[in-house]
Amino acid sequence: MTKMPESIVQPDGSAWLGYEGGSEKNRRAGVIICPGGGYEIIAPREGMPVAREFERHSLRAFVLNYSLTPVPLGMRPVRELAWAVRTLRERSGELGFPGDKVVVCGFSAGGHIAASLGVHWKNRKIFPESPGDSLHRPDAMILAYPLITPGSLPPEGAGYIMAKLLDDSTSVDLFSLDKHVTSGAPPTFIWHTAADSLVPVRNSISFFEALNSEGIPAELHIYPRGDHALALAAKDPHIAGWLAQSVEWLKYPFIMGEDGNSIPPNGGV
Repeated sequence: MTKMPESIVQPDGSAWLGYEGGSEKNRRAGVIICPGGGYEIIAPREGMPVAREFERHSLRAFVLNYSLTPVPLGMRPVRELAWAVRTLRERSGELGFPGDKVVVCGFSAGGHIAASLGVHWKNRKIFPESPGDSLHRPDAMILAYPLITPGSLPPEGAGYIMAKLLDDSTSVDLFSLDKHVTSGAPPTFIWHTAADSLVPVRNSISFFEALNSEGIPAELHIYPRGDHALALAAKDPHIAGWLAQSVEWLKYPFIMGEDGNSIPPNGGV
């Protein structure tokens, strides 16, 4: 019998973290999964099935069910992810993983949410309640075919996404994440397919280039075949290797930097 997911609910009830309870402790890290769905749905196959695979690799995994209404959303989903990071960091002891190892993993639009937190975590206009506080900064990011720049989509797609997001308190530029990478961004693992017909692979390339230019440890995998929203890519064993590769990659931001020296907690920022 499949266990029903447990949940941690944001105080105002707008978002919640789903996870499968268990008694196992000493997990290597905590991972918050942000499924995609074009800011229209929370794609099921990018949620709990992915969480279970991360659990098989000794990570404690959670699925963020973020707000989709009312629109426009503005930065509400990003603030909800920040709440999730902070909450898991504070409750890491009871949940069985180190509090200084909280990873965000985003797919497509969920990748846009994850990367938004990665680049905007110290923006005081978005997080006025925690100036200078880095508890909501992810320690690492795993991005799967992420939307980085809505303007990279065909006109109808770009207009649809911006209609979902753009409110009076935000600007179009704020959502073009490759323009906002600084040295405080977390180490990042990215994968995409060159044949993605919905979110062009250039999204991942431009974000990797921005990270690289700031000296942020980053790894980019581009697979030659496969369309959008592959999730675990169960029908393609080669692409399906992304999850195990990302888990292996996590040793680097958590153990050593590019020069072989230990990376300070929160990137030293």
